[in-house]
Amino acid sequence: MFEIRLLSLSAFLMVAGCNGAGHQAPVISRTAAANAHTPAVRQPSIAEQTVGMVEAATIGKANAPVGLKFELLRRPAVAEPCAIDIALVARGPADSAVVQVADSPGLSIAAADRQFVVPAPAVGKVYRHTLTVTPSAAGISYLGLTVQLRHDSGSDTRSFAVPIIVGGDAAGVRPSAATATPAAAMATPAGATATPK
Repeated sequence: MFEIRLLSLSAFLMVAGCNGAGHQAPVISRTAAANAHTPAVRQPSIAEQTVGMVEAATIGKANAPVGLKFELLRRPAVAEPCAIDIALVARGPADSAVVQVADSPGLSIAAADRQFVVPAPAVGKVYRHTLTVTPSAAGISYLGLTVQLRHDSGSDTRSFAVPIIVGGDAAGVRPSAATATPAAAMATPAGATATPK
């Protein structure tokens, strides 16, 4: 009799165990649990990424959806190299952005800085590049930058001018006739390599 009761108890426990196996709680990995509680990271805005920078003036007709900001990393002085931080802001799709840089009288650029390329710029992104220029005379000179956005259907171009003031504040410097305005500097840039559309 005892053996029969023992066998019955064993059978009951086996059946209960089988029925309970189908109702186990789902297993959640530690990675999935951590991701479920991770807040979305906010991307910095264009204004936040270009704090302290100045919008470059657009020259002539502009049909390329792109913006350009700049910042002088030190006060320009005659015969002393001066670094300029450039921020290219993509506002439209493109396969690549080719930036050609032209100097003007009183300003020289190293050959390596005359062109740089941004491959596949993404809309709303900021792309930074640093140029080095060397002023050769006091006054106001303009650095010309031509941005060409290339895509399957052709290309769009936009030109910008960056003023470089050497030898004092703008109020105390009389620019020469050749560099009196950004347009004059862009019309006859020294060593320009940009090809108009």
